[in-house]
Amino acid sequence: MITRTGTGRGGGYRRSSASGTTTDAFLTVLDIDMRGTESGAWDVNNTGGSNALNYKVLVRYADYDDGEDVEYVAATEVAAGAKDYVQLEKPYKRVKFQVQSAVAGQATSYSIVGGKNRV
Repeated sequence: MITRTGTGRGGGYRRSSASGTTTDAFLTVLDIDMRGTESGAWDVNNTGGSNALNYKVLVRYADYDDGEDVEYVAATEVAAGAKDYVQLEKPYKRVKFQVQSAVAGQATSYSIVGGKNRV
């Protein structure tokens, strides 16, 4: 499931989340519009009971639509039942979370929960 968060209007905290099951390939599961945002923080949770997952975070600095994705967090493993924390600051325009099974053929469930602070 890919979840996209909108730009909205006004200040305040904007929550974004995704959940599902990993596959053997990295897939974008959360695609976040960070324009007009001061910062953001998310928990990457492996909610499965026995298999690990890998995640990575890609960002775009200058252009939401046509910019180039740059790896902000390299592939990081999260053990079954564990979580990791990601914090982002400006000047990113777009942020993508990608997940995959740590071992081919051994899927696990995940949830990514957090949000961004609007200016």
